Parts: sequence; C-alpha cells; structure tokens
Amino acid sequence: MTIPAPVPDALPDRSVVLALQEITDDLLDGAPSPARSAEEAAQILGELLGGRPGGGPAAAARLLRDGADAPAAARRLLALLAADEDTAATAAPVLDDPPVDEQLAVVEVAGGAVVLFALVTWLQTKVHIKVHRQNRKNTIDFELTKEAIRGRELTELAATAEQILGDGAPQP
Repeated sequence: MTIPAPVPDALPDRSVVLALQEITDDLLDGAPSPARSAEEAAQILGELLGGRPGGGPAAAARLLRDGADAPAAARRLLALLAADEDTAATAAPVLDDPPVDEQLAVVEVAGGAVVLFALVTWLQTKVHIKVHRQNRKNTIDFELTKEAIRGRELTELAATAEQILGDGAPQP
C-alpha cells in the first residue's frame, strides 16, 4: 500500500490532529477502540511491527514520549485515510471543512497519542484486533477475518503503519 503525499503544511498542525480525532471517532461510530490507552495503542502497533527492520515498535513508543514526529506522522496518516477506500468517505467531509482550533490559549496537544489511536482504528478497518487483558499483561491477536484480507496483506499493513510512524519512506 502506497502512502499518498502528506496533507500540506497549509493546514495547521493542531487542525490536523483535531481532524484525526474527528475521523477516528466517526470510524469507531460509538464502538470501543481496541486500545484503552495510548500505551496500549503503542503496544498493539509494536506487536504488529515486532521484528521488522527500521524500529517500528520503537517509533510508536517514541511518538508517545517525545511527540516531535507527531505532526508529520499525523499528516501522512490523514492523507492515507483520505485515499483509502475503507475510510475515504469518512475522511472527506472532515477534510473539506477541517476543524478550526478555537482555543484562545496555546494548549499542548497529545498529537502522538492521537496518531496512535487513529492508526489502530484504521488498522481495525482492515483486520480484527483482539486484545486479551490479564493481570496487567496484554496478549494481542490480529485476526484476518475481514473479507478483503489475504495472508500477505497483513505484512503490507505493517509496512504502511511503519511508514506512517517513520519518515514516510518505504522500509526495505
């Protein structure tokens, strides 16, 4: 899966994050997210990307710790949501009329957490993510139950997620 060009810089970072939040809520449509926290979202992505070259699991954790890469990752993910056949209809109205930051004060946005939740929600449109929680330890299963998924597509989804979390360039 190829990631389209990121959303242009003309849209402020805060609006990009707000758009991702809105699209994520719309995609969930009242259903619970597979992740209960940003840390759990990072764990889900870490499991999906585990063992891949390029540090995918580390990139998810770094997004939570630092957040400096969040605006670029958010722009790549927003572009992907707008181009993906499973999410384009949900993303289009939000991008046609992007949310405006109505905060009068500068408030730190947890952009990294928003990106991780949105990325997990996008993955949920492709595969069924099941998290088994027991004694503060989680086991995560990715079930290929969606009609369009074939075995090789999980690898492609992992590569796409890694591109979103990384610099946007395909990983070897």
